[in-house]
Amino acid sequence: MRVVALSMHFEGKRVLRDIDLGIRRGEIFVVMGPSGCGKTTLLKHVCGLLPPDLGTVYIDGRDIYLLPEDELNLLRRRMGMSFQGGALINSMTVLENVMLPIRESTGLSSSLAVTLARVKLDMVGLLHAAHLLPGDLSGGMRKRAAVARAMALDPEILFFDEPTSGLDPIMSAELDNLILKLNHVFRITMVVVTHDLASAFTIADRIAMLKDGRVLALGTKEEIQESRNPEVQAFIRRSIEEAAGEGVDFTKYLLR
Repeated sequence: MRVVALSMHFEGKRVLRDIDLGIRRGEIFVVMGPSGCGKTTLLKHVCGLLPPDLGTVYIDGRDIYLLPEDELNLLRRRMGMSFQGGALINSMTVLENVMLPIRESTGLSSSLAVTLARVKLDMVGLLHAAHLLPGDLSGGMRKRAAVARAMALDPEILFFDEPTSGLDPIMSAELDNLILKLNHVFRITMVVVTHDLASAFTIADRIAMLKDGRVLALGTKEEIQESRNPEVQAFIRRSIEEAAGEGVDFTKYLLR
């Protein structure tokens, strides 16, 4: 997957500026930065939900924004999305939420759809909650249910929008471990948008740090931590200070 010279404006404001990124098959690629830096907008472009003003996105060497609608829809079936708030349908049980993409996109019988959905819930440790409604779940459970639904069609590429947002450090660590496990077992390419530096340093193979809609730094965790860019170091310092204010020892996430 490659993002080439991608730019976007909203109401005259430049949100993304000439973004160039290459995402390798099977890696966990984290897009990180402060709120309002353009992370989620970039994610929408990469997964084919929002065409850019300039530039494009290539998947398997094909410009996704030049694909006919039917081919783009087929491509989207190879992707999964875990939304920031979970985006579960409150009137459906957890099992029914996970079954929804299976029933809408395959010709499987109801019994097979149920079986497959139960397998996905078991993968994220939520089989015991299959009969519950989203409103009965904790924040961490809703996040895991969203991951199970994103995995429903066995995607080749999995997108996460702020997966640890709103979670306490213990729940965040559990979700990070789930992301690592799924990547290790299934070798799914993962693109994760987050402002959580601790999470990024835990899961990422490579990190792109954004600020004001442009790529400030790109590299491995080691390269980001050792960057001499003062804006990168300022972001790391702020993250450490904010974590300390919440009683979290951030030093264990730093590389030595």
